[in-house]
Amino acid sequence: MKNADRNYVAADMESGLIADGLLTLTPAPPFYAIRAISDPATTKKPEYDAIGDGLIRRWAMSNALDTVKLLIAEPSLFGDERKLSGVGGVPEDYSPEYPGQRILGAPSTSDFDDRFSNMRVTVSKRDHGETVLPVRFSKLLSEILEKPRAGSFLVQGRGGGGKTALLRALQLSVNDAREGPKTVFLDARKIIKEAASGDAASVLRRRVDRDAPGLIDTKDNVIVFLDGLIGTDSERPIIEALSQLLARNEPTLVLAFGLDHYELQADSNDYPPTPYLHNRKHDRTVDLKAISVNDDALATAVIGGIVRTSGTSTSESPEAILAALRALGFLYLNHFVVSIYLHNAGKMAFEGKNSSAFVIQSMQNLYGDLYGRFTSRQFNLLCVAALRSYCRILVRSAGSPELATAHDRYESDFALFPRIVQTALIAKAVVYILGEFNNPKSSSAIFKSTGINEELFLSLVFGNDVNSAVKDLMADQRVEDAVLSAAHKISDTLEPASLSYALYLFGRARSERGRLRAEKAFDTAAQVLLDPGTISPSEQTKFWRLARRSLYISRSLNGDKKATDSYIAAVISDPSEDRLNRSFHLEYYRDHNATGVTVALDHEDRGGNWRRTRQLLGRRIEAAISSGTTGEYDRICHSDVFFASPVSS
Repeated sequence: MKNADRNYVAADMESGLIADGLLTLTPAPPFYAIRAISDPATTKKPEYDAIGDGLIRRWAMSNALDTVKLLIAEPSLFGDERKLSGVGGVPEDYSPEYPGQRILGAPSTSDFDDRFSNMRVTVSKRDHGETVLPVRFSKLLSEILEKPRAGSFLVQGRGGGGKTALLRALQLSVNDAREGPKTVFLDARKIIKEAASGDAASVLRRRVDRDAPGLIDTKDNVIVFLDGLIGTDSERPIIEALSQLLARNEPTLVLAFGLDHYELQADSNDYPPTPYLHNRKHDRTVDLKAISVNDDALATAVIGGIVRTSGTSTSESPEAILAALRALGFLYLNHFVVSIYLHNAGKMAFEGKNSSAFVIQSMQNLYGDLYGRFTSRQFNLLCVAALRSYCRILVRSAGSPELATAHDRYESDFALFPRIVQTALIAKAVVYILGEFNNPKSSSAIFKSTGINEELFLSLVFGNDVNSAVKDLMADQRVEDAVLSAAHKISDTLEPASLSYALYLFGRARSERGRLRAEKAFDTAAQVLLDPGTISPSEQTKFWRLARRSLYISRSLNGDKKATDSYIAAVISDPSEDRLNRSFHLEYYRDHNATGVTVALDHEDRGGNWRRTRQLLGRRIEAAISSGTTGEYDRICHSDVFFASPVSS
């Protein structure tokens, strides 16, 4: 075994004996050895069996049983080359093991109706604006089957909402339809990657031949399910090449569009506010919405649908799963969240965990599944790769060779996970860097090895979702101690640009000990920030103003009622403070696309982003009034942008 090009943890003697027996047969049949490993096979075995009254053994056996079921249902996952490779060795575009995408067994249409109960359609009504209504999977399927030629259907939503699974469910249902059209399933991201070093038409031809042999150059009906679209211009040549390749078939297209991916790309690449997909004419556009944890009926329907259609073996009811997710602190659910819960149920203790810690642990489990044993530093560098990807302003250099490996792994296996994963990874990177920064042995090396600009990192304010995840991770006392020690080190310098960041970190303290440390830091900072005589007018004044605001907010988070009153008074009485408050909240709570995960504001006393937002709203209201309709005007006046701040509303 040492001479084999494999990593191994244990040699299984019993399976080896059976294998020897099978190999004596002529011909020797193919076989699998499925082994539930529940202990280290040492004298410590009784100790492992005692944990949770045999919890580890039950978990190991459930893994083995799931594997047997999966082997029976999906032999392509276990090396059946004919199914795995398709025609001509072209791999399948659909990835069944991606969280939220597994579909096994023979689900009924009613099961899919439940699984995709979060699907909505927006209907325009004359003089009454727009109304959002539920639409069932079975209804959408019927519409697609009724338009087998030259149709176009758009499925859109944010990451993890179930777009890919919906396309796959529709494809399977069309395939089961009597005398239904042929189908092709394509992943735009994979095609674009392959076409970069070749010809898009050739890449598409191989895939069409894989899914629908003999289709090209006929006039047969075909429905093409095109997944992975993010609305960028690099996708247009793919759609054009596909239309030309299947011109005689006049294909019906079912397109899956990730709204959040487009928003991030549009912000960093200066794309137009409207993606090209919204300028195309579609027979139907549906949205897959996030689900509130407080909407019991909808949440349990979706959870039950996922359990019944994904081959999951669980004894928990949908109500129990919803209660567990609610206890973890999830504010909303989607296919991804439910699926990672089902995948990790029994593999980790949920008690004492929050949503961010749960997501991080789930990603660590996935990392181990993909790459085998790993160190904490390897996973932390993966998180740094996420930080560098979303906060490119921080990137100063390539960093260490280890970081290059982490970047490749992030891009190939984690980059397209939904925002809830990305913000958790970024928060993990933040606490990792802060912990190393606080360590005298690594403080000078951490920014060099990660390629992060130290000055910018220590003065950057992250958005609410990242800060909330940081606060979640600080529930671990060791993490809180490290983060607050780093905040203390930052605040001691009294550098205007970084003082606000340090005070924000202190405001996230959770334990009593942490809150006491934070209060001392607040008292020290207040001696400078609340005494106008100590701050001379200069280019740094805007940063002092932001730091003072951070002091008020963090003291309020720490339970200081007087700080809350002082902050409100300052906002009411000081026009500059009022404008800063409005513009800060618009970006901090992502009431417009802003910069993704950080707050990048113009802190000068001239209105900042709030001025731009007022101008935009003014133009929309004028257009609504001039068109003679009140629906759009009413919708604008009741939109969240008017409630960007509890103070400014």
